[in-house]
Amino acid sequence: MCDSRLSAGDRRLIDRLSRMEPFPSSVLEMGCGEGHKLVALKRSHNVDAYGVDSHEPSVSSLNSAGIGAMVGDMRQLPFDDGHFDWVLIANSLHHIPNPQDALREGARVARHGVVICEPWCDQTIESQRTTYALCQWSNALVQSQGYFHREGLSAGEILDLVDFEAASAEVFYELGIAQWDVNEWLKYFSPYMDQLAVTHFLRWRLKHLIGTLPTDTATEPGQVVVVIRKCAT
Repeated sequence: MCDSRLSAGDRRLIDRLSRMEPFPSSVLEMGCGEGHKLVALKRSHNVDAYGVDSHEPSVSSLNSAGIGAMVGDMRQLPFDDGHFDWVLIANSLHHIPNPQDALREGARVARHGVVICEPWCDQTIESQRTTYALCQWSNALVQSQGYFHREGLSAGEILDLVDFEAASAEVFYELGIAQWDVNEWLKYFSPYMDQLAVTHFLRWRLKHLIGTLPTDTATEPGQVVVVIRKCAT
């Protein structure tokens, strides 16, 4: 049974991981958040799943669910070289001021390689341009509250960060075309909106944006997945 808390992109990512060669008997997710992907990997594929995140409540919740997790900095991992079969960095690199340090650490503790996933929109599609515009607004909203949140890294930007010895890199673009419930998505940001002054620019910007979007229909964001394999030792 699919976990309802997993997005379509998350389910595709889990399926990809389960088919990796060599099979990932152990996976570390850097920036795991609530860890829904780790729970699914353990329950459905018997993967030894472990997570690292800076948000202590999420880590505590994962530990209560039987998933090993710890509070930590993705740029300084307390694990030996090659400790995990594969390392997953899903939708986390764009939250880090120095993403190269995190990618380097992920590669260090990975035996076979690193799987990086970042959000992506196909702007040749009208409904995806709407999605992209809304995501740009949400990025500005989060940034206004003092959080580091840049636009998702492109495949080229990710590959430019690789400063370790790698055997190969594969790039996959995944795009769902299901309609995106923008109102439900906006509810997630209501706590951030509540902290804005009534006259804040971003409140006006959202009203203006909703009235001038390329189309009323938005489709769920896609993702770019980059699989970097390490050289065999």
